[in-house]
Amino acid sequence: RRLYAEVQRRRPGALFVIAADHGEEFGEHGGRYHGTSLYDEQARVPLLFFDAAERPLLRPRRLQRPVGLVDVAPTLLGLLDMEPPVRMRGHDLSPWLLSEPAVGEPPPVPVYSEIGRRKMVVLGPRKLLCDFTTDACQLFDLERDPAERRNLIDAEPEAAARLRGHLDRFIAEAQQAAAAPKKE
Repeated sequence: RRLYAEVQRRRPGALFVIAADHGEEFGEHGGRYHGTSLYDEQARVPLLFFDAAERPLLRPRRLQRPVGLVDVAPTLLGLLDMEPPVRMRGHDLSPWLLSEPAVGEPPPVPVYSEIGRRKMVVLGPRKLLCDFTTDACQLFDLERDPAERRNLIDAEPEAAARLRGHLDRFIAEAQQAAAAPKKE
């Protein structure tokens, strides 16, 4: 509160972005701390945007669908009315942040994360976790099973295949981007 008041005094209208890069696991899936899995206790983190203006431009909202930290940079550029570079990943959430509450939520888009050979994609309420070392995947419905205890991989093969397609495209795009010559 003191920091916000001081920033508001010195830099009225400053934009605050509060985020975390990982959560913590305390045995929920057999692990400890962070960097060991992609279950929600480690992968789901807060992301807040708010401004210090007397009449804030950003509307109080809570987005129900997942977004990624990769969305921060394009959103900041969007709030500054600047076009993001073509190769920049992520989605601009600024139209949603600046709109009236009746507008609703932006459409769901895949959100990805990875730890080494373990990869994750979330789209809507479904989450696919894959370990590419063993080529084993798990599928969860985050609305009905937020603790990620019931693996639906055999019960919902179409949903798993659709998410695996998103994950495979994401990996292929990342490999292409890494192999592309860098412009100076």
